Amino acid sequence: MTYLQKPAGMAEGEQALSKRTISRRSQLEIRMDILRAIMEGAEGPTQIMYKANLSWILLCDHLSALGDQGFVGEKSVGNRKKYSLTGKGIEIVGAYLNLIREIIFDTATAPM
Repeated sequence: MTYLQKPAGMAEGEQALSKRTISRRSQLEIRMDILRAIMEGAEGPTQIMYKANLSWILLCDHLSALGDQGFVGEKSVGNRKKYSLTGKGIEIVGAYLNLIREIIFDTATAPM
């Protein structure tokens, strides 16, 4: 069986459903994961990369964008870089976490 063939006994609808269950993060989710990783104490790019579950190239792209937007500050220590949240970054992470809490708790307690 090649990777293009569906497994025996799998209906056409099941195959389509299994493809849809693979979710990918949006740019917002990726950037918020980076900001949360920094907020939780990751300073070096490798630590941030692992905590945010990203590849090196994606991390560099997103860190650059977050720095340009004023959410992340970069400091050189010798030949290494350390990242920290700016006031704007702390504010946006707090707002994001509050929004997520509101959505989760409001959905859990809403009558059906």
